[in-house]
Amino acid sequence: MIFSVDEFFKILNLFTRIVLIGYVIKRYGIGYIKLQMAQEKAEIDILKQQRAHLKKECEHIEKTMKAEEVSFKAMQEKFKAWDVAVKAQSLQEQSVCHERQKIMNVLLERKVVSMQRAHVIQTEVAEIISQTAHDLQQTFQENKTLGQKYITKVLDALAE
Repeated sequence: MIFSVDEFFKILNLFTRIVLIGYVIKRYGIGYIKLQMAQEKAEIDILKQQRAHLKKECEHIEKTMKAEEVSFKAMQEKFKAWDVAVKAQSLQEQSVCHERQKIMNVLLERKVVSMQRAHVIQTEVAEIISQTAHDLQQTFQENKTLGQKYITKVLDALAE
């Protein structure tokens, strides 16, 4: 394997280029690559921290949601009990109002009947007195001695 000068320089040129590229990569590229890797590692660490923080926050939110759910159910039960109590009280008040109305109607009917009776009594008593007075006047005018006896009895009764 004998190389010609031309081939030797081609190989030397190739070798020089490889060494030069290796040197440039080592000098500038590796530092840049290391810097990029350090930045990537820092970003990964930050993302891990954020993930851990978000995980804790999710756990906290889940605990809060469970507590809120328990509180909501308790409040819902209180509202149901309150609603039942209000409906029962409303029914009781309606029943009391209905009973009052019945009592008022009965009292009103009694008063009307009483007023009707009083009116009938007044008209009948007035008519009876008028009729009796008329009958007595006729009786006493026909028989004067009977009238004198009656007046005497009335005055004696009043005197006692």
